[in-house]
Amino acid sequence: MQPLANGQRMVGTDNPDLIRQTITQSMNASNHSQALLQAHGLGISYVSVPPLPPEQVLTQLDLTIQAGEKVAMIGRSGSGKTTFLHACAGLLPITEGSLQIAGQALHQLSEQQRTRFRRQHVGLVFQQFNLVPTLNVLENLQFILALNRLPVNTKRPMQLLRQLHIEDKAQRFPGELSGGEQQRVAVARALVHQPALVLADEPTGNLDIDNARLVAELLVRSCDEAGSTLLLVTHSSELPQGLDRVLSMQRGRLLPVTP
Repeated sequence: MQPLANGQRMVGTDNPDLIRQTITQSMNASNHSQALLQAHGLGISYVSVPPLPPEQVLTQLDLTIQAGEKVAMIGRSGSGKTTFLHACAGLLPITEGSLQIAGQALHQLSEQQRTRFRRQHVGLVFQQFNLVPTLNVLENLQFILALNRLPVNTKRPMQLLRQLHIEDKAQRFPGELSGGEQQRVAVARALVHQPALVLADEPTGNLDIDNARLVAELLVRSCDEAGSTLLLVTHSSELPQGLDRVLSMQRGRLLPVTP
């Protein structure tokens, strides 16, 4: 199924430096009391086979996440959690409403502009590790720096590997690591370019209980130390410590979860 276009006017620039400058200025001006992510009346529909009407996955969704917040999203499979996460990553066009991240209106960007935005300002952690098998651990992190035209050195990558307790694996290849170790590398890769927003979709789904707990706690702690905002989607009943809020996605709408 393909998402519908929303007909919004596209931003009149394809200049990645201008987009980066806009986000940087917004982040420099912001603090924990200011919104990093704002969704208003957000809706996403998928085209169905005629004569069926479009399938509405998200409906009139409103959400504000403050800069530096760490938020978990829970809910049944098929409730719209991953769809919303993909919209925040710029992987899906917005059908209706608006979505702003760090002051940038994603609903007004072309697909090419969303790709640039995601590469520079979003860190992604998925259930599948998606590491480059022919690069060692350190090279997997340096590859992200190179994609973003940032200095390709060892300082930032090794700092993250130390925080995640896998510094000694820097020269190993992904196939030589356990599942838990590979996911910690994936967390480091998501943070290495110091993104404004980290999106994690079931990052511990393929791990055993002990590794799942460790990776989740390290993810929250690493985002906190990096100053990155975190939106974590999970089915796990054991939520990591350090979260600011927990939200429940129910039939395409978000509801707060009372502790």
